[in-house]
Amino acid sequence: MAHSKCEVVLSRMVGISAALLIAAQLFFILKDASWTLVSDDFDFLTHFVSGIPFLPIENLSMGRFTPLAFLEYNLLIPFGDNPTAYYVWVSFKYIITLVFFFLIQREILDRTGLSRLSKGFKLIFTSISTIIFLLLPGLFVVFLDVVYYENTSIPISLIFIYTLISVFKRTSFLKMLFLMFLFNAMLYLKETYVVFFLPSVLMGLILKSSKTHPAARKLIISALFSIGLYLVFYCSLVYQQTDVFYHEGRNLSFFKGGFWLIMLNPALLVALTCISIMAALNKTNFAITRFVALSTLSVCGFFLAAGMYAASYRMSIVYPFLFFVTQIEVIMLFKHKRSVSTFVPPLLLVLTLYCGFISLGTSMPHLMGRGHHFSMLRLINRWSLNQNSLTYIYKGDYWHFSKHQLDVSLIFIATGQASQQSAQSIVEIDSLSEIAQDRDAILFFPDNQMQNLGVFESHQVDTVIKIDGFGYDAIALKRN
Repeated sequence: MAHSKCEVVLSRMVGISAALLIAAQLFFILKDASWTLVSDDFDFLTHFVSGIPFLPIENLSMGRFTPLAFLEYNLLIPFGDNPTAYYVWVSFKYIITLVFFFLIQREILDRTGLSRLSKGFKLIFTSISTIIFLLLPGLFVVFLDVVYYENTSIPISLIFIYTLISVFKRTSFLKMLFLMFLFNAMLYLKETYVVFFLPSVLMGLILKSSKTHPAARKLIISALFSIGLYLVFYCSLVYQQTDVFYHEGRNLSFFKGGFWLIMLNPALLVALTCISIMAALNKTNFAITRFVALSTLSVCGFFLAAGMYAASYRMSIVYPFLFFVTQIEVIMLFKHKRSVSTFVPPLLLVLTLYCGFISLGTSMPHLMGRGHHFSMLRLINRWSLNQNSLTYIYKGDYWHFSKHQLDVSLIFIATGQASQQSAQSIVEIDSLSEIAQDRDAILFFPDNQMQNLGVFESHQVDTVIKIDGFGYDAIALKRN
């Protein structure tokens, strides 16, 4: 009886914690919805918000090939400058992610023999899984900003996983067709999926996995054909026309990149450790494990070889695939090797706390950044951008990108429309002496160098507006 009461209390506590986490994340997705200077929101200002459709051909620059990215937002053009509408759509995708996460959890409970557990333990299992999944660094971040392709590709990948399970339970032509539609949608939404899926497909051929199920052969051949077609399009439409690639100028050393890859994605390390333990014990019963493990390592290797900063959101595309495979392996670990499984609960607890800490750190700039538009509006209201004032930006870290973001935002706020071509209003300067002495001015100055600002001879500081979460403060200068 005491054991039963303890189970009920524990299941309620964990279930309520999971529900509160979901409610909190939904709340912050919608809270203070606004355009931001943290990321690439200028793409939205220059297109959907200004009434201009985003076309697939616009995602063929800097070596990138993501023709399906942002196309869904063309349907929101009638809402104009209403960021809430865009974040409502993002929150809907978040809910779809949760729905299919729970459906997959139900399948895992059945496939691993946990369906015989009591309702209380099923709730504990699903709630803990939900908390860990939602706290994975980068997962929540991609739902905090409309610009991330991943907030579309992640729900698609979960629908893909659920459909794949369904296909192996009962195959049908329509399911297979829908599965390949989802597969291609992921490829053309984010090019990194090619790096993820290619090793899986090749290993499926090498290990003759097509013999494990009647549908496997068709899926492997169809996936290989889709990847091959994507690579043909990429080489002909993008690669041969590209001089400067996206990752150039963002390079880190291999060791520094590896360090941040682990620091920002501890789930990868834990997941691969659990899978390695099961492989060493020869208890791995699911062929998909080796596919996902190799594919995940290939994505990590791609980022390290390219020298790109291993930001948490970049790895978020592999989380759904890796998470469920690891979850199955942990269940098997408990079943087959209890002496090893005693280390799993504290490991999961530490992982959850660490992931929560990292997620909070990566989410804060995006939450703070929602005040950017308000800060810029205050600046416009105080100092109208006209022929009587000039706007400057002092060179600092990432000043080229910051200048572009500021340009688009200022023009949009001032005129209600923005375009990439018209955003040329800010003058770049190396020295404060370059500010025209006979004109009022607005100066964007790096906030980490404010102590070096000095005293103006020809102007006096009228207003300083700190743009939270952005690397520049806005300073309104009035002529003496």
